[in-house]
Amino acid sequence: MATKADIITNIDAKIISKGNILATDTNAILKDILNCDELNSGNTNSLETFQYNGDLTDASGAIVSYSIRGITDLFANITLQIGIKQTLQGKLSLLVNNRGLFNSLNSIIKNNENTIDFLVKIRNNKSAEIYRKLEIQPAKKFRIANLNFTFNARSLIILIESQELNDNLFAGDSISASFAIHNS
Repeated sequence: MATKADIITNIDAKIISKGNILATDTNAILKDILNCDELNSGNTNSLETFQYNGDLTDASGAIVSYSIRGITDLFANITLQIGIKQTLQGKLSLLVNNRGLFNSLNSIIKNNENTIDFLVKIRNNKSAEIYRKLEIQPAKKFRIANLNFTFNARSLIILIESQELNDNLFAGDSISASFAIHNS
């Protein structure tokens, strides 16, 4: 393979001052650039990727679809789609038992900082009806919940707590969240 310096020398030799360069020479130079040592010497095969996905269901029929993928020791992208089938008093808590997932996340999150906690939007296409039943006006288009994502050596725990309306999650509630974590 040619080096960058070799390619530059070749370009300088092929270009005619105040003239044109032949198409065949241009093609050869472009191929050399693509095959250049500096571009192709890095070992990208050493990156270890991971991907975990699935659906979790609790006793009330709530469904959490998750996708967790990333590069070991670097970052992970976590996507959650949550659907509530029946009204729940309090919080929804689900467990994922997967040692490989724990090892992948543990390679990214250091110093025992194994909890991610943030607010998410709860949507429900029957919000007005819910607020009317609870005799609360005016009805809001969405509510807020706290999403807590914790993992340890045995499990991944996804915890959702509504921050409004007596901390209930109602039939038809849905939450979508996607976030990234990275090694600092």
